[in-house]
Amino acid sequence: MINYILDTDHLRLIQRNNQEGKNILKKLMAVENPQIAVTIITYEEQVRGRLLFIAKAKTTEQQLLGYQGLQNLLTNYQSIIVIPFKYEAIIEYQNRCYYYLNR
Repeated sequence: MINYILDTDHLRLIQRNNQEGKNILKKLMAVENPQIAVTIITYEEQVRGRLLFIAKAKTTEQQLLGYQGLQNLLTNYQSIIVIPFKYEAIIEYQNRCYYYLNR
């Protein structure tokens, strides 16, 4: 069973391996056998960001960096549970938006 679903910002901090990311990992590892996942939306956002970086590259060094990042992303996602986007999720999201906009 999945205990935590990380959003794009949290996953990016972990991937960058900075202090904030290490703090997130430390908290997750404090839980016995954590089951961690991301949504397909997080994957899409990260791929889109990498592709945009590559598209804007002005030098071969920037291109290389962009493609290395894309390759790293592919490698990372091979060990991450990705939750699909389903119709029920759309309805739930719309209901919550309606609720918060109309209170």
